[in-house]
Amino acid sequence: MTLSLRNVSLAKWFNPDNENGNDAEKTSATRSRYSLEFKKEAVQLVEGGQTIAAAARTLGAVGQTLFYWVKASHDGKLMGPDINPVSVEQMEISQLRAAAANR
Repeated sequence: MTLSLRNVSLAKWFNPDNENGNDAEKTSATRSRYSLEFKKEAVQLVEGGQTIAAAARTLGAVGQTLFYWVKASHDGKLMGPDINPVSVEQMEISQLRAAAANR
């Protein structure tokens, strides 16, 4: 199987700790965390004409997950692994704490 240059960078983001890119060592209980860059490139594969099923097979991801990434990308809500949305109230509290600390 020959990988294109586009897939090589995806493999790097998919499993950077595993030298051969094979994540068969993961157990079914382990939840994968994908970088934002990986998700964006995966969405680009689908938007470039690949079916979600074919792109998911190529990437070793679940088709339903890739479908969610495409939908989130179209909605402008695609996020990386440890990024939680911040509410307006949380942002205001953070700004007030920073202002109080600088007094």
